[in-house]
Amino acid sequence: MKKIREIESKLYRAMEEEKVYLRPQLSLQELAKKVNLSPSMLSQILNIYFNSNFSDFVNQYRVRAVIEKLQNPYYNRFNIVVLAYESGFNSKASFHRIFKQHTGKTPTEYKRMLEERLSLIGAAV
Repeated sequence: MKKIREIESKLYRAMEEEKVYLRPQLSLQELAKKVNLSPSMLSQILNIYFNSNFSDFVNQYRVRAVIEKLQNPYYNRFNIVVLAYESGFNSKASFHRIFKQHTGKTPTEYKRMLEERLSLIGAAV
């Protein structure tokens, strides 16, 4: 169990601090090398301990990065697809599909929902 915590820590560092998910071409082999594991061992750990495969694991970080940008007024002037590319996605179609898969909404629907929430908060203040 200690070994798993060490791996978890290395994965966290690579994803949260180094933000390796921002590289569109990030591969299982690259991430495995970063955390000192074989690709097959990393794949097994992601499946067993994170209940995820490599693509889903990386894409959850990418979706979260887009959501953070959508919540930041600074990024309002940018097209959502630009935010997707900045967050590590390399295809508009896969971004839309993955975003909806993770959030239940299209990126535009999600942005609209955020805007509606902000207007409700503004009206209440």
